[in-house]
Amino acid sequence: MKDQRITIGVTHFVPSEVVRNFDLLRDIEAIDRKIFNTERSFRHDVLPRSTDVYIATCDRAMAGYLFIERGTLSVAGHDVPAIHLGPVATAPAYRREGVQRNLLAAMISNEVEKRRRTVIDPILWALTASPISYLSTASQFIDLEPTRDGGYSERGLEAAEAIRGRFSRVGMRSIMAHPFLLPGVVPDRCYLPDVAEELLTVRAASGPEVFDLLGVDQAKGDRMIMVFRLPNV
Repeated sequence: MKDQRITIGVTHFVPSEVVRNFDLLRDIEAIDRKIFNTERSFRHDVLPRSTDVYIATCDRAMAGYLFIERGTLSVAGHDVPAIHLGPVATAPAYRREGVQRNLLAAMISNEVEKRRRTVIDPILWALTASPISYLSTASQFIDLEPTRDGGYSERGLEAAEAIRGRFSRVGMRSIMAHPFLLPGVVPDRCYLPDVAEELLTVRAASGPEVFDLLGVDQAKGDRMIMVFRLPNV
């Protein structure tokens, strides 16, 4: 029998609402533990720097989350508005159900409206070791760099250099690395074996080849910088 299509809803929160909600925090951290090999305190490590939180649910169960951080990047000597997307994750029970797509769509809707009111078009950026996240970002945003073949523009390079400057924990591998690669930046945050295997399967079947070109190895704590923009809607 064919599975019945499920409905994913997304709710927007401010961080103070999440801090006060024990059930939300518990469910967020439960999803994180099913994906990564080390635990993270969202109350202490993520929420203090976040400005918005999106929670995806299905029949009142948490299906995923997206945290964003508004700020600036020092690009070519100028502070420019920027939004950092992440962390973002989907509960294992809801993989392949469009959870991340729905989370990003809700965020895009809000940010496009803000752009209309303020006439400010921020740089968007994220770190990833997931080909699923890269493909989802490519399908919902514009001007994603690096491109599938590892290419980038001068503007993208300047943004990537500004992002690299935010991270002090990059080792000797970074000297000769592609400018959009952060080698070993999170050595204690590796995917659990079943998650890593699924991502390798996606990478082999769908690419994008940029992960191989840059030499992204999540087992060593590598992350790839993604720079992109809101769609013209």
